Amino acid sequence: MKALHFAATLGGLFASLAPLSQANVILPRIFGDHMVLQRNEAVEIWGFANAGEEVTVTASWADDAVATVKTPPTGHWSVHLQTPDAGGPYTIHLKGYNEVELADVLIGEVWLCTGQSNMQWNTKDIDDGDQIVAAADHPNIRLFTVEHVSAEDPQIDLYGQWQPCTPDSVPYFSAIGYIFGRELNQELDVPIGLVSTNWGGTSAEVWIPAEAIKINPQLREDQAKFTPVEWGPIAPGSLYNAMIAPLIPYNIAGAIWYQGESNVGMSRDYAELIGTLVSTWRNAWDDDFSFYLAQIAPWTYGEEGHAGAKMRDDQRRAAEQIPNSGLVVTSDTVTDTTNIHPTNKVPVGQRFAKLALAQHYGLDVAYSGPMYDHWEAEGSKARIYFRHADGLHTDGKSVDLFEIAGEDGEFYPAQAEIDGDTVVLSSPQVEHPTGVRYAWGNTDVVTLFNGDDLPAPTFQSAPRP
Repeated sequence: MKALHFAATLGGLFASLAPLSQANVILPRIFGDHMVLQRNEAVEIWGFANAGEEVTVTASWADDAVATVKTPPTGHWSVHLQTPDAGGPYTIHLKGYNEVELADVLIGEVWLCTGQSNMQWNTKDIDDGDQIVAAADHPNIRLFTVEHVSAEDPQIDLYGQWQPCTPDSVPYFSAIGYIFGRELNQELDVPIGLVSTNWGGTSAEVWIPAEAIKINPQLREDQAKFTPVEWGPIAPGSLYNAMIAPLIPYNIAGAIWYQGESNVGMSRDYAELIGTLVSTWRNAWDDDFSFYLAQIAPWTYGEEGHAGAKMRDDQRRAAEQIPNSGLVVTSDTVTDTTNIHPTNKVPVGQRFAKLALAQHYGLDVAYSGPMYDHWEAEGSKARIYFRHADGLHTDGKSVDLFEIAGEDGEFYPAQAEIDGDTVVLSSPQVEHPTGVRYAWGNTDVVTLFNGDDLPAPTFQSAPRP
């Protein structure tokens, strides 16, 4: 996949580099001073030079961290260097007809922070943002923000630069991304590199290669519903081409994803859509990296009372269906359901970190609220079983937001009672239950938690005859 990526992009774009590349080794902007490389991997370093030019890459972390390559006719060269365990700072020296040196390079964990506006949201604009920014002096956290660009074809470079995390660099960085990285740095005690690539108001389709949308009839039909907007591109693949493809194959540990608002009411099966996104990204990187996604927060979403809830359930199903994935619930963090951009971003970043620490790094960390597993009929009642359900509680509030369906297929408000690690539902309107669901209103703020004070997500059971 890596070779195909560059074969496709170089033909139309290498010409733009030609005037610079005479007698010069050129690196994509993702390689620069202050960058973080993924630890304990054979990382790929690539760039551009004259055909036939010999390029030698030497890293300071080991005597044998040297690789030499002769630039092929395409003008694109690449080498692999084995990185050590976490550490630094190091230098990387490149020598062709010219010489380039990258300074203050760290080895650690690299994560993508991607999605739309709630992932893009600036650290300075969240709750307690001033205090969080003032304390953001973390020399071993490095930040890279990809500037907004769209393209019809895959690109070979993008705009941005690595920066150490300081009170000067973090105010306009992704708040969720920063909190996530700060938690990882504190718990793992290794350098963290965060690549923030997101664009507010965009659909998932623009982050997926256009061909993957084109060959799927349902995804193609859903995408055709979108109409041009002022705040961002709508063409399939346009942000994948400009803001993801140029990063490939930069070695990463995983990605965190907060998106979905722009797909509410537009996608028949968001779980399939995100499954397509993840599979195409993993294929392009040739790596089954971790991918964690957030449920969208409660909001009105027009007059349709359930479109937002359906999206949250699709996101829950996506996290269960996609291998090496997980879900962050946001529905308890909202105090104003008329604001599509909740400012309480710290718990969201922390929950992403808990997922990564537990599932990716194998630490003993509580990372999930009660997750719907199945339900069973008990006469006219329905008993719901959960995973991660020890200590079910509602902090003294009533057990509400549950509904139960009868033989007519209609859902009715349910009387709900916590019974150990299960919830039992009943309704005067239902004699023979056929389904259950929870928090199925667009603006429902969940109140069911487990003993780790992590919330249950919106869910609906599959229909039963």
